[in-house]
Amino acid sequence: QSINAALAALTLPSADFVLEHPSDLTNGDYAANVALVGAAAKYLPLEASALEAAIKDLFARKGDAVVDANLRAFEHGRRANP
Repeated sequence: QSINAALAALTLPSADFVLEHPSDLTNGDYAANVALVGAAAKYLPLEASALEAAIKDLFARKGDAVVDANLRAFEHGRRANP
């Protein structure tokens, strides 16, 4: 509800989504934030490829598994808000 209230305050459409605590904590809790970035991507003044590159740069030091998990979260967010 809080997220949809924030979206409404920004005059953005509400979104239907589920936030889950990651079962594998090596991925951290950032995947939820990255998924929200994916959901908001179409409203941002950046190409998806630029956001993906930023995700890769941000998480590179944590290893390929974390980078891949966050890229998947980003893509899930994009698909949730076509």
